[in-house]
Amino acid sequence: MQQRSNTPSQPPSEERNALVLSLLEHVTPLLRRYAANYRVLSFDDLYQDASIHIMGLIDAGTPKPDLERFSFNRVRSRIINTINYAMRRQAASLDAPLCEGESAVTLADLLPSPYEVEPLAILVAQEHLQELRPILAQRMHPSRRRAIRERWETAAASL
Repeated sequence: MQQRSNTPSQPPSEERNALVLSLLEHVTPLLRRYAANYRVLSFDDLYQDASIHIMGLIDAGTPKPDLERFSFNRVRSRIINTINYAMRRQAASLDAPLCEGESAVTLADLLPSPYEVEPLAILVAQEHLQELRPILAQRMHPSRRRAIRERWETAAASL
């Protein structure tokens, strides 16, 4: 007596391959359209991802009448997620213009420059630091003096 398993039956390999290829043909126009419209996407990468998800739908036992619709929706959803991820991960150059036009502002223009400080202000700050150094050295615990001295030297050098 043979026992039956409760798992959905797998279609034979040739039938499964033919089904995967037919579903890939169904979603290929969608893949081409997104690959052409978004430079962050490669058709080959989208095709491979679609293949994996279509095989997953087939292996999960999705009913055949729903496979075409489910595969199209799953692939489109994956593409949109990939686009959103790629757009969030894009790096922006500090010298790239933030907007189009004659007065294109760059990100570097918006960041404060350390070179815009008046030399006189730097000298005054350095003098104040020199005055504070002996006072702090007396009040600090001996175990913390080395760390404070290193930070002090870094602060003085950055001015």
